[in-house]
Amino acid sequence: MKLAYVSVELSGSIPIARVEGEIDLSNVEETRDSLLAAVTSAPGLVLDLSRIAYLDSAGVRLLFDLGRRLHERGQRLVVVVPDEAPTGRVLDVARVAAAVEIRSDVTAALAAIGHSTS
Repeated sequence: MKLAYVSVELSGSIPIARVEGEIDLSNVEETRDSLLAAVTSAPGLVLDLSRIAYLDSAGVRLLFDLGRRLHERGQRLVVVVPDEAPTGRVLDVARVAAAVEIRSDVTAALAAIGHSTS
């Protein structure tokens, strides 16, 4: 049984990766590989964590690592975490926002990368 499911759709040239389930040490590498494969030549990646039920320290490290890798490639990472999501507290405590942009919805995340949904 997979703990996390990654689905990717495009909004123009921007991939939106939606992760559902849990990200922990047992699946963080597979999740990272799926996310990196989704953002090849795009200007950035919207990573929607709205449906994450659990995120451990390996998942938090994934966000820092993914942000660094994309930055080195001249791309942006914007993470979507709704204001009321329990995952938001984990990201606050870990100070993820100091390294990665966080928005409360996909539309705001796309706008942060510079893409209009209209």
